[in-house]
Amino acid sequence: MIRSFYRQLRRVYLPEWAVIGIVLCAFPEVLRLGCTVALGVPAEVTDIFLQLRDMMVILLCAVYGVTRGYVFHPLLPCSGYFDWLRQTPWTSSRPLPFGSPFLLWHDIVFLALMRSLLHGYHFAEWLIPLVFLAAYLAVLPMELWRSGSRLPAYAIYFGLGAAVKLYWWHPGAALAFLIVMYGLAAVALHHSLSRFPWTAYRDRLFAWLQLRPAAAGRENVRKNKPLELTPADLGWPFKLLHAQPEVRLLKRSDSWSLSLLAGWLTYLPLSHWANRDQAEVSLVLIGFTLVCVLVRVARYCSGHLPPISLWGRLWTGRWLIPAYDRVFATPLVTLLIGISGSIFVAGSWSPLGNAVTSGIIVAMVLLTTLLFGPNCRRWQLTCPCRLFPGTARTAAGLQER
Repeated sequence: MIRSFYRQLRRVYLPEWAVIGIVLCAFPEVLRLGCTVALGVPAEVTDIFLQLRDMMVILLCAVYGVTRGYVFHPLLPCSGYFDWLRQTPWTSSRPLPFGSPFLLWHDIVFLALMRSLLHGYHFAEWLIPLVFLAAYLAVLPMELWRSGSRLPAYAIYFGLGAAVKLYWWHPGAALAFLIVMYGLAAVALHHSLSRFPWTAYRDRLFAWLQLRPAAAGRENVRKNKPLELTPADLGWPFKLLHAQPEVRLLKRSDSWSLSLLAGWLTYLPLSHWANRDQAEVSLVLIGFTLVCVLVRVARYCSGHLPPISLWGRLWTGRWLIPAYDRVFATPLVTLLIGISGSIFVAGSWSPLGNAVTSGIIVAMVLLTTLLFGPNCRRWQLTCPCRLFPGTARTAAGLQER
């Protein structure tokens, strides 16, 4: 029994850096003891060392939660765990060989041990399990999303926002809600592992990485296939002219879900700090809108300049080139939504309240950025433009040739 307990404990034990962190948590206690005994400093003054120790312990619990939800999943990046596991006869009915991503009773023992080592605890009793569960549930949806279980991933993030709202009302209610959310996450994780090795999503991911020749070469070597040329291997400008359809990792449902999630996460802090200066909130909204607009324009127009310059347009009288300029329609709509909404927030004119209005504005700005046309690949292949090496590094490589 002891050997079995030790074998299971080794699968979920903390890494060396975390053990060092536990030791460091005792350092403020040693400083407090030395100041009190050797220097005669009053205990009321040295309580700051206990607060520092408590914050270090809470941070360590958060890191432990991230480790439990991220490190033990087969999709751990840059580890080769996934490639090795799908070559074995493993199924979801068996435990994972390098540890379970589900929470186990060892985790409860760890949290209880961390709390029992603290005397003169300065924070709420709910905080340690709350931070641990929140950190665990913050990283687990990333693995669910990457394995194709996208709807549960978004639901968990919406639930984390609701837990924050409940925490401001009562920490115990937030902890109970997070426990329920873990139950739903465990069901989604079990369903995700039952569909291992997630062939459809992995093929889609590789198709999205087709412009990266190194990734393509590694995949072909792993499958014992001859090396195949990818569009990136052709160099500029031919890599911009290939007719392969664009592979999008974000579906329409992802665009809607991400936009609603961004709006929800914007509403939460603004609803709690209702006395926030509305001018500052409107400036943040304008900044967010500008970032979305610039990222979209850069995504579409990188390497595809207008057919004539600005001075050429003025000189020839062709102020608008519809086939090219239609790419700016969506950024203009996005900019209009963001600026007009920011004016409503700054003037407190919305009947819904500034918190709800700000959330709606963020959701609409992100939705138009992600969802509205034209199709990027189709526009790049059909618009009148001048092809240009998108980066200085590419231009320098062309000059060397």
